[in-house]
Amino acid sequence: MGLFNKKKEETNSCCCVGNCTPKTMAKTEASKSGVGVKVLGSGCVKCKTLENATREALVELGWIQPSTM
Repeated sequence: MGLFNKKKEETNSCCCVGNCTPKTMAKTEASKSGVGVKVLGSGCVKCKTLENATREALVELGWIQPSTM
Protein backbone atom coordinates (compact mmCIF):
# COMPACT_ATOMS: atom_id res chain seq x y z
CA MET A 1 0.00 0.00 0.00
CA GLY A 2 1.30 3.39 -0.88
CA LEU A 3 -0.66 5.42 1.66
CA PHE A 4 2.32 6.60 3.63
CA ASN A 5 4.86 6.82 0.85
CA LYS A 6 3.32 9.56 -1.24
CA LYS A 7 5.69 11.27 -3.58
CA LYS A 8 6.37 14.85 -2.67
CA GLU A 9 5.81 17.29 -5.49
CA GLU A 10 8.79 19.43 -6.28
CA THR A 11 8.06 23.08 -5.73
CA ASN A 12 9.96 25.77 -7.51
CA SER A 13 10.64 28.55 -5.04
CA CYS A 14 12.56 30.58 -7.58
CA CYS A 15 11.28 34.11 -8.07
CA CYS A 16 11.73 33.98 -11.82
CA VAL A 17 9.89 30.66 -12.30
CA GLY A 18 12.93 28.72 -13.39
CA ASN A 19 14.13 31.34 -15.87
CA CYS A 20 17.15 32.38 -13.84
CA THR A 21 19.26 34.72 -15.90
CA PRO A 22 21.51 37.50 -14.64
CA LYS A 23 18.98 40.03 -15.99
CA THR A 24 15.99 38.55 -14.15
CA MET A 25 17.99 38.13 -10.95
CA ALA A 26 19.17 41.75 -11.06
CA LYS A 27 15.61 42.93 -11.64
CA THR A 28 14.34 40.91 -8.68
CA GLU A 29 17.10 42.12 -6.37
CA ALA A 30 16.43 45.74 -7.38
CA SER A 31 12.75 45.38 -6.52
CA LYS A 32 13.65 44.09 -3.04
CA SER A 33 15.69 47.18 -2.15
CA GLY A 34 12.71 49.53 -1.77
CA VAL A 35 11.54 50.42 1.71
CA GLY A 36 7.86 49.97 2.33
CA VAL A 37 5.40 50.23 5.17
CA LYS A 38 1.91 48.78 5.00
CA VAL A 39 -0.89 49.62 7.39
CA LEU A 40 -3.42 46.82 7.10
CA GLY A 41 -7.00 47.26 8.15
CA SER A 42 -10.59 47.46 7.04
CA GLY A 43 -10.71 51.25 6.73
CA CYS A 44 -12.48 52.03 9.98
CA VAL A 45 -11.80 55.20 11.97
CA LYS A 46 -9.11 53.48 14.07
CA CYS A 47 -7.34 52.19 10.94
CA LYS A 48 -7.34 55.64 9.35
CA THR A 49 -6.05 57.19 12.59
CA LEU A 50 -3.24 54.62 12.68
CA GLU A 51 -2.40 55.32 9.04
CA ASN A 52 -2.20 59.08 9.69
CA ALA A 53 0.00 58.57 12.76
CA THR A 54 2.25 56.25 10.73
CA ARG A 55 2.56 58.81 7.93
CA GLU A 56 3.46 61.54 10.45
CA ALA A 57 6.13 59.30 12.01
CA LEU A 58 7.61 58.50 8.60
CA VAL A 59 7.73 62.21 7.74
CA GLU A 60 9.52 62.92 11.03
CA LEU A 61 12.03 60.18 10.26
CA GLY A 62 12.57 61.62 6.80
CA TRP A 63 11.49 58.44 5.00
CA ILE A 64 8.72 60.17 3.03
CA GLN A 65 7.91 63.72 2.00
CA PRO A 66 5.01 65.53 3.66
CA SER A 67 1.86 65.40 1.56
CA THR A 68 -1.06 67.81 1.36
CA MET A 69 -3.71 65.25 2.33
